[in-house]
Amino acid sequence: MPVRSKIRESVKVEGREISFEWREIESSNVAWIGWPTGGEPLMVVQYHSGNYYGYIGVPRQKAVAAANAESTGAYVNRHIRGKYRPVRLEIG
Repeated sequence: MPVRSKIRESVKVEGREISFEWREIESSNVAWIGWPTGGEPLMVVQYHSGNYYGYIGVPRQKAVAAANAESTGAYVNRHIRGKYRPVRLEIG
């Protein structure tokens, strides 16, 4: 399993506070993956570069699958990027 640790934290997205489940990932490209606890279709990825991207419309099941994939970066590239609208987020 590529998941190192789990936390729950609120994040401000487009002006509103959303509670997220976060998973720290063992990956050369992806540091963390998060998804809203309320079920909104959104996945947030923090890359090792420090950049955060939200992918609008990603169902929770796909976010969890990405966090638990053998290669999280490959999963994101194959199943998320180019299929869901990305939004650069300023978090922190």
